[in-house]
Amino acid sequence: MEFFKKNNKNDILNFILDVFKETNKNIILPYFKNLKKTEIDNKLDENDFVTLADKKAEEVISNRLIRAFPHIKIIGEEGFFLNKSNSVKYNEKFYWTVDPIDGTKNYIKGDHNFCSMISLIENKKTIAAFIFDPLKNILFYSFLNSGCYVFNLVNQKTKKIKIKNSSDFIGTGTSKGFNEQIRQKIIDNFNSKTHRIFIGSAGIEAIKLISNEVNFFLHGRVTPWDHSPVDLIVREAGGVAFMLNNKNVFDIDIKGAYLASNNIELWHQLKKIFFFK
Repeated sequence: MEFFKKNNKNDILNFILDVFKETNKNIILPYFKNLKKTEIDNKLDENDFVTLADKKAEEVISNRLIRAFPHIKIIGEEGFFLNKSNSVKYNEKFYWTVDPIDGTKNYIKGDHNFCSMISLIENKKTIAAFIFDPLKNILFYSFLNSGCYVFNLVNQKTKKIKIKNSSDFIGTGTSKGFNEQIRQKIIDNFNSKTHRIFIGSAGIEAIKLISNEVNFFLHGRVTPWDHSPVDLIVREAGGVAFMLNNKNVFDIDIKGAYLASNNIELWHQLKKIFFFK
């Protein structure tokens, strides 16, 4: 990892934590349950929302990252849709990914299932991931090949996270992104053959998986800002995560459905359930 030959991991961790704290204090918490209708808009469809808080938070996070690391470009969720970057190619050696409010629909409703996410990419692979729960003041983080940790800002304690092995079909996720010809079948199998819990935030789903509250999550499509942090967090906590169709490992160029679980045996069982094989 070339980046960490020149940058100390603890310095990066403290910097990212400070970015989250600033954004949380000045934007995310003040707007939570205080959004006006004029501050809420749609992106791709009527169920895909963006708020003024999303935009302001991404601007603050991006500006902090750019000032500290001017040579590294940023892949931000809101900037992506604003620029309609559907066919973008990621050819740079390094990127930051930013999802200022993951679970915007929950955020709008006043539901607690939302978070903020940042990750660092080197050669299309995630080398550092950070998921911040703004309401609980808890940071989950991982550096490649270094494990997964949770830092509680309230009591200032850090704990290593390890996923427990379980064979129960308790999980969460979304079918959005699957081909319409098979989507309904996947939904039917999801609801009838597993115990499905609705969460509505990829980052919170990853937190619940590594905290042993669910045993898997399924996504019909992947994005750099969601799955770069989520994938590393899950893997470093001892979970397994692959693209569902071909079992490839996620990178920022990859497309398709994604399945994460707490062990490889359960992963294969779930693939049979969802792909009817």
